Amino acid sequence: MINNSLMGKVLPLVKEASLKALEWKKEYKVGEAEFKSDGSPVTIVDKKLNDLIIEGLRGLFPEDLFVGEESAQSIKGFQNKRIWYVDPIDGTKEFVKGSGEWSMMIGCIINQEIQLSVVCDVERFYVVYAEPHQGVTYLDLKTNEFRKLSMESEAERLIFVTSQSVKDPYEEKLMQRLQVDDKFAYGSIGLKVVQMLLGKAQIYINSHRWCSYWDLVPCELLVSEGGGVLLDFDFKPLDYDPTQGFKMDKAFFVASQSTYEKHKEDLARVFHS
Repeated sequence: MINNSLMGKVLPLVKEASLKALEWKKEYKVGEAEFKSDGSPVTIVDKKLNDLIIEGLRGLFPEDLFVGEESAQSIKGFQNKRIWYVDPIDGTKEFVKGSGEWSMMIGCIINQEIQLSVVCDVERFYVVYAEPHQGVTYLDLKTNEFRKLSMESEAERLIFVTSQSVKDPYEEKLMQRLQVDDKFAYGSIGLKVVQMLLGKAQIYINSHRWCSYWDLVPCELLVSEGGGVLLDFDFKPLDYDPTQGFKMDKAFFVASQSTYEKHKEDLARVFHS
């Protein structure tokens, strides 16, 4: 039951943070943002939400370690400790534009094993989460209705979900080689994964090498528990090693299992051509 699970402990905080985010968004002026050293935007809502979630998690799990996108710093003494990665607004560019394609993401690991992945679509007020060996659950935060999600069903058409803000250099090659039927763009990485779990797309690629652990830990378990794969371009799992900081300097892709098995040779040609 969710009440006795890790997600059960975190869920009240997710609801509280979602409501606060919506409240702060009403006060936010569209287009207003600062820019970090890497050129990515950050808003006052990012910062306030980051602090709220980190402090909430710290209250629930005082012995754990915490890394938030807007408060990221190196961590020490992490052996055998749970580490939480928080992306308060995944898809800040979409948030700044006034789009609804942003999410709040939380994930945690112990000894590089992911224990929880959470993606919350704040605007539509639902959360998708996964714990090991429990599958993927969609929870409507308005009605408290649960349902299971999966990527496993064989799709009649191959649909590619892409970024709203930047075109991937491999996109055209992949479209041609795999004979993709259609594509559509979506904002948040987490919400792209959710689109795949809802059966709206079967593949997503990201070759930019600019993601961080807080972009991926909250998605990884959704993919694996949902019957999909999240691998680097050499078809190896991603490694979330805290000794290496929190940057993921690898190109990666997400695909349903059936898409991966059917197109593995074609993917290899695209990735290594």
